[in-house]
Amino acid sequence: MARQETSVGPMTAAQAATIAETYLSELRDIHATQAGSPEVSYYPALANLFNMVGRTLRPKVLCVMNLKDQGADNPDGGLFTADQFGRSTDPKLAGGLLPSRGAIEAKATKRDVKVIAASEQVAKYVRLYGIVLVTNLVQQARRLADRTMFLLKGEIVELDRNEVIFSDSPANQKTYEYVNGIYG
Repeated sequence: MARQETSVGPMTAAQAATIAETYLSELRDIHATQAGSPEVSYYPALANLFNMVGRTLRPKVLCVMNLKDQGADNPDGGLFTADQFGRSTDPKLAGGLLPSRGAIEAKATKRDVKVIAASEQVAKYVRLYGIVLVTNLVQQARRLADRTMFLLKGEIVELDRNEVIFSDSPANQKTYEYVNGIYG
């Protein structure tokens, strides 16, 4: 009997695993340089992640980081759909397109997403863009994954169910410190 491929939304589980592996490898490589800032140095990897996933969606979605100010300051990124590509010659768009799938506010792991989401800055983004994805990705893993792996300097520190990793007593103190923003 042939093995049936499982899927994760519009992609197969194998595609999702490849995308996640690519993203984590990029994060590891950036971190290994010890030359990056805690937030913006990781934007290219985040854009690549969103774009790899975006290519599997219908309509396709393109992530553009560091959007220009269109009246609400500068969100970290935006998600545009394929029907928006190539429309820059329209004179009504002289100020630039608004991302039809919303804006992105991505912060370093030490930042509390709930505090950021409740900020006046994000409220301004919501008024202009309608949808804002606020993430530091650690909290996204907590919300979306069943199991989480914590890697430090390319080595697996801990791999367990989210209930353990994000608890007050994971198996390794370094895991606790990272997921609670003590360092990272």
